[in-house]
Amino acid sequence: MIKQTKTLCLQSLYLLAVQGCALHMEEAPQLDTCQTDDEAAWQCYGAIIFWLFGPGLSDEETTARCASHWRRLASPLLPAAADPLFHFYWSSNSYDQEGRSVIARFIVGFPDEVRPILEWSIRHRAALTSVFPSLDQEDRARKIIDMLGAVGNTETIELLHAFADDQAFGRSAIDAIKQLTEHRT
Repeated sequence: MIKQTKTLCLQSLYLLAVQGCALHMEEAPQLDTCQTDDEAAWQCYGAIIFWLFGPGLSDEETTARCASHWRRLASPLLPAAADPLFHFYWSSNSYDQEGRSVIARFIVGFPDEVRPILEWSIRHRAALTSVFPSLDQEDRARKIIDMLGAVGNTETIELLHAFADDQAFGRSAIDAIKQLTEHRT
């Protein structure tokens, strides 16, 4: 429990630090070294957060500045790309001026970028990596399914049907399918 609290605190501090940098810097901060794909994924998300919270940028400018980071997350960094989203899901100390969390901004602002990362991740959950070694794999998979309920489409519903009878993920899959179905009607 102490490790989880410490991890959550670090995640929240990271989100707040990047948002603060966005208010006072012209370019997103970079890690001195990115030795792993997990670190590179966190850096990509850090840049996306930086541009999301940068003052005075239009939606088009934000999208353009984030595009290369989303492309990188959606191809060479796929095994590491879902883990930061999972941690952002739990980091509730970081909100924008409209009261939305960082994960909500990702889901609302970039559903077409987030969806393929989450869909790939649920299909390949055994291949996912993390900078936090004591991660509960089942909990991460359930949260991936939950997030798919917010960004999914018709193909996502078909993907989630495969999990409906699963003992560990069935409830989450059914809830996500219901959310997507209700959203479509």
